[in-house]
Amino acid sequence: MTLKPIIQTIAERVVSEIHGEELSIDDYCACLRAAYVVVKDRFGRKALGMAHIPHEEVHGVGIVKAPSIDRLVDMVIDLNTLNRVLGLATVNAISQYLMIYRGFDKELNFDKGILNLITEGPVCIIGRLDPLVRELRKRGIECYVFEKSQLMRGDAYSEVEEFLLVPRCRVNVITGMTLLNFTLDALLRVSRGLNIVAGPSVSVLPKALRGIGIHAIASILFTDVDRAISHLKLGNYVSLITHSYLGKPYIAMIE
Repeated sequence: MTLKPIIQTIAERVVSEIHGEELSIDDYCACLRAAYVVVKDRFGRKALGMAHIPHEEVHGVGIVKAPSIDRLVDMVIDLNTLNRVLGLATVNAISQYLMIYRGFDKELNFDKGILNLITEGPVCIIGRLDPLVRELRKRGIECYVFEKSQLMRGDAYSEVEEFLLVPRCRVNVITGMTLLNFTLDALLRVSRGLNIVAGPSVSVLPKALRGIGIHAIASILFTDVDRAISHLKLGNYVSLITHSYLGKPYIAMIE
C-alpha cells in the first residue's frame, strides 16, 4: 500500500473548497529565500501565499514550471523541489483567499501566540526557531532543537536524532517546511505529544488539516499583498515574530 503524502492530501482538500470561484494566478516569484504566489478572483481581489525555499534540497533535475491551480495537486509532489515550493505557495495563496474573503478566518485566533500552547516540556523544535527557543528556555522549559541544514545547525541536533527524541516530547513545534521534504509525515507517526506546525509556509486552511495528526498551526494572514511582495523580492525570509507587521499572526486549533 502506498501512503499518500500529507501535502498531497492538503492540496486536494484546499482545491475542493474553491467551489467554482474563478481564481487565477496573478503573480509569482521564486525569490532568494522564499517563493510567493498571488491569486486573484474576477473582482480583482487578491491574496498571497508563500513558502520558504529549502536551499539544501534544491537540485537541477527537471524543469521548473509556472504555478497552476489546475496542476496544483501534481505540483506539490513534483520531483523538482522548486515546483513543490511554488505548489505549496499556491496552496497557501488559495487558503489565504478563502480565509480573507470566504469567512474561514473565523477559525483563526489572533489574540494568542504559540507560547500560549506550551506550558511544560520537554519540547522538540524542528527547525531553527531561535526567538521561540529563547523564550521557552527563559521560562525554564526544556527544549531539543533540530536543524537539517549544516550551515544553520550550530548547537542544534541534526534531523537524524528527531526520531529518538520526538516520541519523548510533550510538545512538538515543527516547521511548515517539513511538508516540502515529506518528513512531517514520519514525524507525526512517531509523535506522542501535541503537534504544532508553525511558520508562514503552512498558512493552510485549517479544515484541510483535520485527521492528519496536526493539533494546531501557528502562521500569519497576509493583509498587505504589495508590502509582502516587496519584502520577499528583497531576498528576505518571513518570521512570525520579527515580521508580524506583514500581516496578522494567528493560532488555529485543528479538530
